[in-house]
Amino acid sequence: MEEYIKVLTEQIRCKQARDAVAEEVRGHMEDVLTALKNQGIAEEEAQKQMLLEMGDPVEAGIALDRVHRPKMAWHMLMLIGVLSLLGLGVQYIISVQCPNESFFSLSRQFLYLLIGFGLMAGMYCLDYSFFGVYGKLLGGVFLGVMMLEVFFFGRMVNGAMIFTGGNVSISLPMMMLLYVPMYAGILYSCRNEGRKGIAISVFFMLVPVWLTMAMPCLSMAVVLFLTLLVMLSFSMAKGWFGKNYKKALYVLWAGVLLAPPVVLFLGIKLSVFANYQIERIKVFINRSDENGAGYVYAQIHRLIENSQFLGGSSKIDTSTVLPNVNTDFIITHLISYYGILSGVLVLAILLFLVFQIFHITIRQRNQLGMMMGVGCGSLLGMMILLYFLENIGAIPYSYVYLPFFTSGGSGTVVTFLLLGIILSVYKYQDIPLRVEKKKWRIHVEQLR
Repeated sequence: MEEYIKVLTEQIRCKQARDAVAEEVRGHMEDVLTALKNQGIAEEEAQKQMLLEMGDPVEAGIALDRVHRPKMAWHMLMLIGVLSLLGLGVQYIISVQCPNESFFSLSRQFLYLLIGFGLMAGMYCLDYSFFGVYGKLLGGVFLGVMMLEVFFFGRMVNGAMIFTGGNVSISLPMMMLLYVPMYAGILYSCRNEGRKGIAISVFFMLVPVWLTMAMPCLSMAVVLFLTLLVMLSFSMAKGWFGKNYKKALYVLWAGVLLAPPVVLFLGIKLSVFANYQIERIKVFINRSDENGAGYVYAQIHRLIENSQFLGGSSKIDTSTVLPNVNTDFIITHLISYYGILSGVLVLAILLFLVFQIFHITIRQRNQLGMMMGVGCGSLLGMMILLYFLENIGAIPYSYVYLPFFTSGGSGTVVTFLLLGIILSVYKYQDIPLRVEKKKWRIHVEQLR
């Protein structure tokens, strides 16, 4: 039996699949052998019949190799390539149409894209199951490093906290988004732990949100909180914690819906928010002063209101009326120049990418892969929706990021790392990964 299994598994090129396939085949062979012996067939004869019934091990192994083979989501890769080129083209066009946005560099942004594709390829080659094995350790170390950056080593530049080393500057709010796949591993490691597992999961959900608010970056804190909350809710709905917690989910989301006015009130009264954040909230509520604090919202409204479905309101340099156009108001600029349809098309293709991510995720048999896909897809979807809402003046103007279209290195790197995880999940969808800690064993030769 063991020789048969050895020959069979040698035909399977994916090493991650061999152990699980061997275990499955061994179980099937033992069932067949037991059934034959129950029919009164002798041990040796039963083994011969069992091997004949299993067929040639080489042919069986080749057939299983076709099934348990890593896959590449070529449709996703093509879509990512199209979005990357489209985003680069839009950034270049804005730099030409808005000469005031002089800090944009086509060659530098192209370099960021190359780095992003390299990191995405690296994540694709990795076995994502290590997130499930070392989720708490990775999450704890990551939060510890970010805590040191927030309170000791990071510095504020234009209202955003960054880490600088040599000629490299990294946005800490963007780096916090890399916590999402680690949180998937934390949730996976808390399965079947009941209320204790939920308590641990809630703790690991609130700490990164608190750190992001301390940077301070309220918009990214909201995105991160909602993403982690969706992941926690999904795990509770799937019964990961051993019981039916659907009633607790209703209470949780009711509290979340009621929380914003309470948080805003307490945040302003207790001075939790930074002064500029409080001013932005006040201006958003009261936009009457179009020449003062409400100027940005007035300009957004004017540009969009005068635009047609096909064709913009005017061909003006929007950087003369809006700040940071090629990072914060890309959609507003496109609508102003080319009409509402241009903004709708960009939104549609980005949401199609998110749809493809969830389509890949729903088909996963591996629960860890499913959770990582839910987290990455929710994160990208929320950033896209919040960016569009800001660009039409529906939410307060803040630090937001539009995947593929916002210029800069930190956001590009984070986006491609998350997409690399999605591709890795797709790669192993037909491969039964074993998510377990490796035990170190010391073999001692006994001398007699």
